[in-house]
Amino acid sequence: MLSEVMLRLPEIAGVLTAAELTGLCDPARYTGAAGALVEQALSAPDDAPE
Repeated sequence: MLSEVMLRLPEIAGVLTAAELTGLCDPARYTGAAGALVEQALSAPDDAPE
């Protein structure tokens, strides 16, 4: 599992617990670029026909 491999990295070991890293690697919690896309859509001019 990716989180198990990442826990062996010195940059991560001691910073995150196994549970925290597992949660961060959970695809169900991944929002990706959703925030940036929403901001972009909300700041775009309204081109909707009237």
